[in-house]
Amino acid sequence: MGAILHHSEADVSIFAMEAAAIFAVARVRGVRAALIVTVSDELFGHEWNVGFWHDVYLVSLVCAADAAMDAAQRFLQA
Repeated sequence: MGAILHHSEADVSIFAMEAAAIFAVARVRGVRAALIVTVSDELFGHEWNVGFWHDVYLVSLVCAADAAMDAAQRFLQA
């Protein structure tokens, strides 16, 4: 629970650790990058509500992956 309190005290409401790394590598390599962010867990107050295995989350994750694959295919065909 220390991490929740730490980020809450810093007024951080949302964070995506992977996003910073993806965009930093893309910048160094001189390539374009995109990111689809999904929200699985909620950190309201001092409780951690884990949603990673909920059906709604899993279905949404598959939809996001399908959208990413469609976009990649269109990009490669252009």
